[in-house]
Amino acid sequence: SADAVAAEAHTLHGRILLYLGQAADCARHLASARRRLPDQPEDLRCHLWIDTARGEALAHRYAHALRTLGEIEKSTPVRHHPRARLRFHLYRGHVRVLVGDPDAGQDLRLARDEAGRLHLPVYGARAALFLGERAFWRGQDEEARGHLQQAVGLAQTARDRLGEALARVHLLELGEPAEDLDRTVDELDLPEIRAAWLLANLSLGRDTDDAPARLEQLLAGFDLPLPLHLRALYWLQRPASARALIRRVGQRMPQRAMRQRFLKAWQRPPRVRR
Repeated sequence: SADAVAAEAHTLHGRILLYLGQAADCARHLASARRRLPDQPEDLRCHLWIDTARGEALAHRYAHALRTLGEIEKSTPVRHHPRARLRFHLYRGHVRVLVGDPDAGQDLRLARDEAGRLHLPVYGARAALFLGERAFWRGQDEEARGHLQQAVGLAQTARDRLGEALARVHLLELGEPAEDLDRTVDELDLPEIRAAWLLANLSLGRDTDDAPARLEQLLAGFDLPLPLHLRALYWLQRPASARALIRRVGQRMPQRAMRQRFLKAWQRPPRVRR
C-alpha cells in the first residue's frame, strides 16, 4: 500500500540520519513512519520500533529506548521474525551497555550467535563490536582485543566498512596496526568514526593544532555516542560539562536502580590519558 511504501521511505531516511549523527531529524522521520505504518506486516513494525529505540539512544534517552524495545517485545511477536529478533537483542544489548546493565553481554552474545546461524555477518560484526567496546571502555583490553578482532573479520566478510573501521580504531589504541585507516575514515566521512579516529590519535599522543577545534565542531554539529561525547569533553578540558551531561542523562531515568548503574558506569573519564 501507499502507506507502507511511505513508512519504509521514512524509516530508511531515519536510519541514514542515525549514521549522520542527527538524532532530532531521525526522530521526526521515524515518527512519520509510525504514523503511516499499516497494521501489517509485523516485521516492518518491529524494525521501525527498533530503529526508533536506536534514535532515542543516540539522543541519550536510554530509558525511552528500553521502553520502546519493551513495547515490541510485549505487543508484537518479534520472536517470530528471526532478523527482527536478532536486531532486537543487538540494539537492546547496546543500550544496556550504555546504562551499565550487567545483562548487556547476554543480549549481545545471543545476537552474535543468532547472526551466525542466519548467515548475517554484518550483525555479528556489530555484536562483536559492541562487546569489544564494552570491554574497551572498562579497560579490559585483552577481552576487548578478542571481540574487536572478531568484529573486523566479520565486518570484512559483510563488507561493512564502518563497522570494520570502528573496530580498527579501537584496536589502534590497543597497539594494532592501522594501515590505510586514515583514508577509510576520510572516505566514510561520518561523525562517529571521525570522532573515534581523532580521539584515538589524541590518546596516542598524535596531537595536532586543530584538534580542539575539530572536536568542538563535532560536538556542536552532531549527536555522538555517549562514550565519545564524554571523552571529547574531557580532552577539551571541560570536565564540568562532562559531569553535567552524565547528571542530565541520569535524571531522565525514572528507575533508581538504572540511574545508579548508569552513574557508576560513567563516574570515571573514559580512557582519557594526557
